[in-house]
Amino acid sequence: MPQAFTWAGPFPVVLSQVVLTQVVTTSTHKLTLMMDHAECPPANDDCADAVAIGCGVTVSGTTINSNMDGVDDCLGIAQTSPGVWYTFIGTGDQVILSTCASAVDTKIQVFAGNCANLSCIAANEDDPNCAGFASTVVFTSLLLFSIMY
Repeated sequence: MPQAFTWAGPFPVVLSQVVLTQVVTTSTHKLTLMMDHAECPPANDDCADAVAIGCGVTVSGTTINSNMDGVDDCLGIAQTSPGVWYTFIGTGDQVILSTCASAVDTKIQVFAGNCANLSCIAANEDDPNCAGFASTVVFTSLLLFSIMY
């Protein structure tokens, strides 16, 4: 009876990477090895893996192959598509987060707390000043050292 082997990602994507694989069985058998291409989600697909961002920093990312997060509506903005997570430390200052430069349909939801207990702070869908239904939120971040998502 053939033995099945399964490997699960996520696998880092590195161009021109050579991967050597050894398959060993306990006795002599005819073996079939199949490689299937599986798309992995972005590294920041889950709240616990949020990517840290800082003031004045522009980040590029993707939601391709990301998963639904199951977060509650935030100020009436429902999560209807998969998303990714970013985090920063609040300073009590005004913060502007925008996806206008991406010119694609986005939603921004801002939370405070921890991944197991998120509190909605701000949200936006379809800023009329952005092309392509992109979004902008303007809010005052929470007290110094508060983690924002």
